[in-house]
Amino acid sequence: MARVSDYSFDAISAWLVDRIAREMNVAPETISLDETFSNLGLNSLKTLIITGNLGEFLGTEELTPSLFWDYPTVQKLAEHLTELVKGAAGV
Repeated sequence: MARVSDYSFDAISAWLVDRIAREMNVAPETISLDETFSNLGLNSLKTLIITGNLGEFLGTEELTPSLFWDYPTVQKLAEHLTELVKGAAGV
């Protein structure tokens, strides 16, 4: 299992794109990093599910679905999570 400090922007954004695509039943290549989650059709139930999976992926239970509104694109959310990971790892 990877350590939290091993998660890069690319790894986190790729995970988000893949997971969103699965939840929305679309091909991952149709997900743009700068498309808003609301434009992608994510609703509160889907963000709740993805948040739980994201917490498992990153090894934390401290994430809330509000992240998807605070950071409304894959780009912004992945950047934020990358910074959190670096902070947690003391980098």
